[in-house]
Amino acid sequence: MIIKIKLFLSATVAALMFSGCASAEPPPLTERLIVAVVDGHVVEPFEYYVYLSEQKSFFEATGGIDIWYAAFGGTDAQTQAKLNALRQLALVRTTVEQALLIGLELDDEAVAVAAASAYAHLANLPAALAASTDSTIDNILPIKLRRQLFEAMYEEVTRNFTVSQADFEHFFESYVLASPGAVQTVATVAAVSRYGSAASDPQSTAREVRLALDSPGAPDTSYSEIDSVRVTVTRDLANSELPAGVIAAARNLALHQVSPILQTADTYYIIRIDAHQVANVSTLASSALEEYTKQKRDEIFAQAYQTWRDSEPEIHINHEVFDAISINDLRNELSASANTP
Repeated sequence: MIIKIKLFLSATVAALMFSGCASAEPPPLTERLIVAVVDGHVVEPFEYYVYLSEQKSFFEATGGIDIWYAAFGGTDAQTQAKLNALRQLALVRTTVEQALLIGLELDDEAVAVAAASAYAHLANLPAALAASTDSTIDNILPIKLRRQLFEAMYEEVTRNFTVSQADFEHFFESYVLASPGAVQTVATVAAVSRYGSAASDPQSTAREVRLALDSPGAPDTSYSEIDSVRVTVTRDLANSELPAGVIAAARNLALHQVSPILQTADTYYIIRIDAHQVANVSTLASSALEEYTKQKRDEIFAQAYQTWRDSEPEIHINHEVFDAISINDLRNELSASANTP
């Protein structure tokens, strides 16, 4: 059985390299449903759903299931995903043509990955959809092989990229600022009880505490012996147990700045910002480097792609078929007849 599978994959790879098509002779166009024609290539439903499935996974990984209620520049998310699928198909086919021109070949590992991906796609496809679109291993495997050849060409084009330390440091600064919770604020917090037994005038005490916190070199605990005053240091102001209104009022304070006296029903708060520090620096730097590298390699690949094409992909949509296709077609738990997510 293993030998038969290897022979089958080898024959399919050979067909891809020399013709870019499945080995079986397709039926006449008059007998086939056509989603679109992309750069002269006829896109049938079984191929289109491979790319639409990728877009579904991408959109939901980015924005969750609720992404389908969003819109992008006036285009609803589902329509955007459907159009992206055709553009991605054009990108892959153009890249594969260039890969074949330079004699790039898939190794055994890449072929195995393509086969596993093909079987996974078929396993995840609703049975009724697989049957109605003729989604078989003979049809899906060549698509997945082209996908792997695309990945191999991407690696070939971008493999010489090297990280610029100065450029990455600039990227990292922006990355940290854009990462929720990445920067933690260390702050000294003085809480003056409005009803402390030793404080005949708590408001006056609060003013004195604030003055002390705002004086360079003044001890933070100068009022620690007064039972109505409590001075503490929090390592993460945003996630401290302080009242939400107090945290919000101190959010925009500059480094070393002391807040006005912030009043709640039973307490006066004074906050001084002591430091800003990056939490989990090594983990954050690792994820930033991964994103930075991907971004730069994508830019290199995009530049190469532009040299392979004289114009944008030529896409002619068969709206009779295209408009009836839905993201929900790919959901086993929902009726394939639903036309909106």
